[in-house]
Amino acid sequence: MNTVAKFKALIGLAKADGEFDMHEKLFISYLAEKQGLSVKELMGQLKNSEKMSELIKDLDYEEKVDILIYLVKLMKADGKVVLSEINYCEKVATSFGFAAESIGYLSASLNDNPRIDPNFEMIRHGMRKYQAQAAEVSS
Repeated sequence: MNTVAKFKALIGLAKADGEFDMHEKLFISYLAEKQGLSVKELMGQLKNSEKMSELIKDLDYEEKVDILIYLVKLMKADGKVVLSEINYCEKVATSFGFAAESIGYLSASLNDNPRIDPNFEMIRHGMRKYQAQAAEVSS
């Protein structure tokens, strides 16, 4: 997975409500460690990376769904979901070629504990419907 794109999206979401709280920082740190990165290494990669619009050009279907999964997990990490976070997630979803409603599907499919990994394959399969819906709307 494109680590830089994933973390750029996550940090964008964390800032979407104007408050980068401790739960969000801990979840992002947890994911960085899970990928074998220190927070310092991650921040260095993010500073030296391309713009998000350039990074998403090379993402495949699975990477896009995985990023959306982590976005929704982060959105739920602090126990409160606000409209600005939902709007941000929907904007990312539509930029990836999914219907905005895919965020509701993901939210319902994911455990509220952000450290519990979902069944990625099942969710990727379910997301095909939202990719098809977005394609129908754009044609």
